Amino acid sequence: MCEHKLAPNLPYMKSLFLGWFEPFTDAIAKEQELIRTGKSRQGYASYFDLLPADKMSVIAMHQLAAMVVTGGEHGCARVVTAACMIGDAIEQDIRIHNILEKTRKKKEKANDSKNGVEGESPAVMKEQENLRKKVTDLIKKQKLPAVRRL
Repeated sequence: MCEHKLAPNLPYMKSLFLGWFEPFTDAIAKEQELIRTGKSRQGYASYFDLLPADKMSVIAMHQLAAMVVTGGEHGCARVVTAACMIGDAIEQDIRIHNILEKTRKKKEKANDSKNGVEGESPAVMKEQENLRKKVTDLIKKQKLPAVRRL
């Protein structure tokens, strides 16, 4: 977008992030494609394809920006610490995504059960829906440690 001058009036930092976002997303998508074709990346292959490339790049850029801004080393970040923080953030997002996906599927099953297909009891469905609402509220309030405990 920045190369094609589609966002000329953005502030400097936003244009900088946008300039990093597209190549980073493309690199992640390329790596995911290599994993799907069977190239050997056994250490992280099972986890690398669980989120879309754009979501992973946003998480990684957000964590790196947070480390650089809050780090006490004059705008620097240690590589191992950064990798661990990015991995933890992606892991949390995968867990949240799985919880929301489970409750969405159960809700769809409940809708099917109303149409004649058997499903779970209404009490269990209500509990799952309440859990889903609680998770989405905590995400909106940015209280990720509380989401982890669920």
